[in-house]
Amino acid sequence: MSCCPPGSLPKLVATHKAKGDESTLPGTDLPVYVVGSGEKVVIHYYDIWGWNGGRTRFLCDTLADQGYKVVIPDFYRGQAWDDSPIEPGPVGKFVSQFPPDSIVKDTQAVIDHFKSGGAKTFGATGCCWGAWAIFACCASKLPISAAVSYHPALGLAAVFGSSPVELTSKVTTPQCLLPAGNDPADVKPGGEVVKTLEDNKVPVESKDYPDVQHGYMPRGDLSDPKVVEACEDAEKRTYSFFEKYL
Repeated sequence: MSCCPPGSLPKLVATHKAKGDESTLPGTDLPVYVVGSGEKVVIHYYDIWGWNGGRTRFLCDTLADQGYKVVIPDFYRGQAWDDSPIEPGPVGKFVSQFPPDSIVKDTQAVIDHFKSGGAKTFGATGCCWGAWAIFACCASKLPISAAVSYHPALGLAAVFGSSPVELTSKVTTPQCLLPAGNDPADVKPGGEVVKTLEDNKVPVESKDYPDVQHGYMPRGDLSDPKVVEACEDAEKRTYSFFEKYL
């Protein structure tokens, strides 16, 4: 019931000068970061370090450069994991504050708002906890057309009495899974999550990066060529996947 497997990368302090703007979604108490423009909106679901941890906003700014409007809702309402060790008990207690129905409600509010402003289609990207949140939203049949998850932590489904396979069995949205070497086998090519999507005729692509650790996308050391290679390949796969399905 932890989000990060042993050997995962630690917290990274954000240093990127963000290009977008923060505001509160009209009619709600939900803070949002918005960058880019266009009729295709990508909602980003962050890791447990919150909406401005590590390279989260850099990743969203970079994706916006591809022609998307990218939105980071602050599902945690200002909270984030601190410097405490990543252990199942404390992590489970922390994420239990943000149950599936609250994530679905916030996501629906984002979709409704931007649809009223002219958005036509919605996609999703997520890291770690964010991948579980994406699957929860897709399982609830929200109008998300495609989703990409980096080092997904679907094991968090256990916090809410489910399992990765049970949660996945309710998903019909095309998924791209890009796990790290120390991530669970079920989200890697040939794993149970991937097989469940395939058995249900859901478009799925999966590529694992055995030479990098969980957290590589927003927190990996960019002085390490292997991390750079993984991040660049994951970005290319994200763009390609959205070109197909978004």
